[in-house]
Amino acid sequence: MTFISKNFNILRAAKQKILVRTFLKKHAKFQVSSFKFISFNGRTLSFSFVDRKTGKKFFLKKFLYQDNGFENLSFSVLLDKKYDLVNKLTSAKLLSYSTYKLNNSGDIYIRDYVSGVTLLEYFMFLNASDFEQKSKQVIKYLQEVFIQMRKYKFFVSVDLHLNNIIVLNNGKIDLIDLDLVYIKVEEGSF
Repeated sequence: MTFISKNFNILRAAKQKILVRTFLKKHAKFQVSSFKFISFNGRTLSFSFVDRKTGKKFFLKKFLYQDNGFENLSFSVLLDKKYDLVNKLTSAKLLSYSTYKLNNSGDIYIRDYVSGVTLLEYFMFLNASDFEQKSKQVIKYLQEVFIQMRKYKFFVSVDLHLNNIIVLNNGKIDLIDLDLVYIKVEEGSF
């Protein structure tokens, strides 16, 4: 990355942080404090914040660009599908967090902040027996997620890698990134 593009990305991230914080202040749902930048991948910006009313911590993702091949779908359509899937997986007790959709927030995704460690970090400290046991638990968990996705004929790329699967402090497994690549599954196609 060149010096100019790095500085441009820093400026763009700073500008988006101000825009997102201003947007949140206009909505009475949250009284934002401790608004912190988490990451920028060129396509999305991630933040965390605490709601002063409840003391709860939240995760927020701001989408800047569409995935290739989905330029004909708006962010709001893709995010509606993401909210729907997350809510269905939460109802099936496969995710431990809830989502929060705000009006006129077609490029912003908000959910409860999830504390734990990535599966990659978790695996690094396990002995062979515990590694095998936790691996089987992860495979069973992912199988249940896929069953729900098939049941609702609703597939998105779950961006499966060890950093997007988290082991919560209580040992439960969660997916923390259901990416926005949407695949419409037609009746009878599988």
